Amino acid sequence: AETFQKAANNLLLQKLPGLRFEISLNKFGAKPENKTVAFSQQLIELPQIQVCQVSGNGPAAHENKTETDTETVYISESAYQAQEKGWHFSKTLRGDTKEYKRTRDMVSMLSRTLLPSLNLEEPHDFQSLCGNDYMAVIHADGNNIGLRYKQYKETQIPRGLSNLHQEMYGEQFYYSMRVAVRSALKEAIENTFANFKDSQYRPYQILMLGGDDLLMICRAKQAFDFITEYAKALQTKNLADGELSDGEPLTIGAGIVIASPSLPFYHLHHLAETLASSAKQLFRSQVKCGYKPTSVIDWIVSTQAWVDDPIALRRQQGLVHYKVDEQIETLRLNNRPYQILGDDLNSLEGLWKQAKGLESKISGQKAARSQLRQLVAELEQGRHWADLAALGLPLKTQKALEEIGILIEAISPEKTDDKSLFVQDKKKQSLYHTALADLIELYEVNNLKREEPRRKK
Repeated sequence: AETFQKAANNLLLQKLPGLRFEISLNKFGAKPENKTVAFSQQLIELPQIQVCQVSGNGPAAHENKTETDTETVYISESAYQAQEKGWHFSKTLRGDTKEYKRTRDMVSMLSRTLLPSLNLEEPHDFQSLCGNDYMAVIHADGNNIGLRYKQYKETQIPRGLSNLHQEMYGEQFYYSMRVAVRSALKEAIENTFANFKDSQYRPYQILMLGGDDLLMICRAKQAFDFITEYAKALQTKNLADGELSDGEPLTIGAGIVIASPSLPFYHLHHLAETLASSAKQLFRSQVKCGYKPTSVIDWIVSTQAWVDDPIALRRQQGLVHYKVDEQIETLRLNNRPYQILGDDLNSLEGLWKQAKGLESKISGQKAARSQLRQLVAELEQGRHWADLAALGLPLKTQKALEEIGILIEAISPEKTDDKSLFVQDKKKQSLYHTALADLIELYEVNNLKREEPRRKK
């Protein structure tokens, strides 16, 4: 046995350097000194042979149990240390007992005052937060904050001050921004989630709040209500450069990705940032054209097993070109990005209101979901084909689209009674666009369901 111990020790050191192992000798019938050693365990099941199941990087060095069941998860040393530090950061032992209390650190104090009490348990993972709903990843940050501060610094900070005094003025500007963001966020959360009763777990989680940047997740059904409430609340809070900007509040550029919570979060976060950047292009065009700056948004809804780059996909599938009477016509099949606030179909708020109103029209048998989804699919066939498909719908369904403002009077010199789904661009006569696809996609958000994953017993 001793000879085998030495030979095995040398072989493991040579063939598997860095592997943690222990070979112990025990008398026959005696219990092993290390009671945690599983002598009957196969080599491939040892955590040291596996890759970290949390981060996907580095060899696993620890066994961890999930919070909901007894399933074993193998994690690396770095993941284990991060988990321990996170635990001790939010909680601390009191004396020799096993009772825990919140620490008085800034994050813990902020969470008690910022987040409203819903009398619900904190979600421990994406699955518990979402249940059988889809998940929304929301990324939002302020528009033109750097430019506003630069103008504030050049025009409102007195000249000749010391660097310290100049920094004090700068802090006044950024402090007003932080106060506005936190106050608006609290109002938006309260207005959106106060009546939530669909689960024992809280339906949202703030992942990052720094300055004007916000990253949070929530159930898909509440995402558009939340971002609308957030933009509304920001409208009532002016920053410290009010004299310069005539009292204009902070506006945001937001991106929302709605997808399965089982998808890699880093990918969903990246897509949300990409969509926020896309929305900011609309903001910059508003400023360039002299319009009043507004909060803007872009989004994507996917029920697939993977979500591709929405901007690249939109370039490939969102535009349709064809020839009519020797002229090229272009159809834009969605109007994103949108401004967030507004009453018409040119804003998310207006579209979302009509999408929720469509529910009553469909439940009242004025329209059918399958008919509307098929109509969206017909858009790719061309403007005239799609308009004929719309006119082929039952009269009650046509009436519902007319009430919403999707099916409108067509601009036609021959016939003034024609109806069309498309609006002709004012600047480019050969370009047509429609909000039908965006409307139906928002409507379907409230109908998205997925199978809740089965728990291992």
